[in-house]
Formats: sequence, structure tokens, C-alpha cells
Amino acid sequence: MNINTVYPLVFAIVSSLMVGCAQVGPSSIQRDLGMMSVRKDMQDYVRVRDEFIQYARSRDASGMYSLMSPFGYDQNAMYEFYDNEIYPFFADYKQVVSPDVFNMVTDEDGNPGYTIYGFIETTNGKRKPYAMAIVEKGKRLAVKNIVINRCFNGLHADC
Repeated sequence: MNINTVYPLVFAIVSSLMVGCAQVGPSSIQRDLGMMSVRKDMQDYVRVRDEFIQYARSRDASGMYSLMSPFGYDQNAMYEFYDNEIYPFFADYKQVVSPDVFNMVTDEDGNPGYTIYGFIETTNGKRKPYAMAIVEKGKRLAVKNIVINRCFNGLHADC
């Protein structure tokens, strides 16, 4: 046997032994695509959370209400809630502090979303917990609910 026939033979044997060993199956591709879409989803949810916080910091009731309006809440009641609860909570806001915990939820109509459990840090270094439910409603992300100053064991770190 000469070298010109040995290399093709070795290549054929090695290639046949490796079939399936290094292949990426459809399930792993689908899993990776799913993980990428979840990461994108998380960024979208964080963006809506941050937008709501910015409206709260600037005392922009119409901005906050626009993020909650798909749920049909009474506008006057929501403005009162913002005045009494939301504005004081975010009055001395400095930043959101990690880590956030995302918990999948659905609303009463079966629309998917996440509740973000996290903390804000105040200008004097105090950490305050919040939970914000953000749901896909009418082909957009909307804030379903926000709970402030309540720590949820197992969902907030350091409770």
C-alpha cells in the first residue's frame, strides 16, 4: 500500500467513526435559540421596569399610567396610588441593585410575563425591595402590578 491510498483510507475510517460524535442536533440548536430569546425577553422586561422607575422618579403619572393602561385600571385610583405609594418609595432613588430574580407569570387572561423581584438603593445606601409584574398584553409589555417595601422570601435575596 502506498501513501496515496493510506491517507484516503484512514480519513474514511476516522470520518465514519466520528459520525454523530460532534454533530449538533436540532434539540441543542432549539435550546440555544430559546435561551437567546429568553435573554432578549429579560432585556425587554428590564427596559420596561427601568422606564416605569424613571417615570416614578420624575413624578410622571401619565407615563406610569401609559405602562399600566392596557389593564384598564381606573386612572384616578392609579394617580392616587402613585401619589401615596410610588412617589415616596422612589423619592430618594439612586439605582437598581442586583441581583434581580425573574419569575414567570401569566395574567388572568393567560398572557405571559415575568415578575421582577429586586431592590433599589437609596441615596443614603438603604436597600428597599420591590416586585413588578410585567405582562405581554395586546402585543406590548405592560406593568400589571408593583408591590413595594415587601420582601418575598425565596425571591428576594437578603430577606
